[in-house]
Amino acid sequence: MSEHIHIITSFIKAWESKQLDKMKTLLAEDAVILHPYFQDSYDTKIDTIGKLEILNNDFNGQSEIEECNLISENSSEQTKTYRTKILDQATDKHKQALWMMMVMDITISLNKIKEISVLGAEIKKNPQKELRTYKKREIEHCSVNDLIYLLAEFWGNNDRDGLYSLFSENAKITHPLYINSLSPDVFIEVMNPTVRIKTEVQKILPKEKNKVIAYINEIPLDKSQKHIGQMILSVYVEENRIKELSILGYNEG
Repeated sequence: MSEHIHIITSFIKAWESKQLDKMKTLLAEDAVILHPYFQDSYDTKIDTIGKLEILNNDFNGQSEIEECNLISENSSEQTKTYRTKILDQATDKHKQALWMMMVMDITISLNKIKEISVLGAEIKKNPQKELRTYKKREIEHCSVNDLIYLLAEFWGNNDRDGLYSLFSENAKITHPLYINSLSPDVFIEVMNPTVRIKTEVQKILPKEKNKVIAYINEIPLDKSQKHIGQMILSVYVEENRIKELSILGYNEG
């Protein structure tokens, strides 16, 4: 078991330092990644390495294993599965009030990672810091499309006050990693501090009055990456502010 824990730890450290080649060496040739970001209704042709690169492209922070417990094994196939909880934090984690904890099952066979199945995420509170009060900015009246462009810009620039200013008072955000919807301040505090990316709005498709589907490319600052992720959002606007935001999944951009 200790060797398997070492393999998982090595993978997480390679993730943290964005060493894709190192992560590849720890995966079986036929390894599979199952993640809520990649739904059947979107691009299922992305291979395992492509998914890994898309997921890792925008990460900039620290990763720590909080728990790693054996939950099943098949001795005949030399296979063991570990329920693993990984804390993703900003580089300066002490300034972050809420941290994201990824929950996944990692299956190891013959000392290689055979499958990573991401089950979702939990939120862990930093006991040393209270959730900050974001400062609302005055935003001139603009179209639904203008709000999408601002959303992409502020997300990529880590402008968290700007992001918060785009949402209405009682806005709700749904995300495939979380069972329950999140308020804008919680969503921004948990998800944005570990992001380091350039964003580019690819297209915006109207669905109904004041509602659109937006496709936003997340372009890595290291241009050596082969795969680019494309975030797919459903956005409903009311009175010049985002009332509902749903992250639907990812394509390859």
